[in-house]
Amino acid sequence: MQRSIKFPLSDGNINATLPGAAQREGKALIGGPGGTITVSADNYVDQLANVTGQAEIAKAAATESLGYANQSKDSATDSVACAAESLAYAEMTGAQVLDDGYTD
Repeated sequence: MQRSIKFPLSDGNINATLPGAAQREGKALIGGPGGTITVSADNYVDQLANVTGQAEIAKAAATESLGYANQSKDSATDSVACAAESLAYAEMTGAQVLDDGYTD
């Protein structure tokens, strides 16, 4: 009787016949009306597998987003380098450089 559900004597005579093993698999025991014990409708093994799959999808999306962020950063760095080269060329050729009022 080590692996049994025990009710307090004060609960009186409770009919607590559980469904068979196949119906309990992956389920949780829950307290029903009047203190009866039943099994959950949800299968927690399936839910764990679903959550794990969703976490893997989220991880892949985050990794992809990081890749796009890095590409954007690289493009910004390239743009700054091009602007600096353009400024240097303009100064070298004596072109008038206009201050647009923006600062870094």
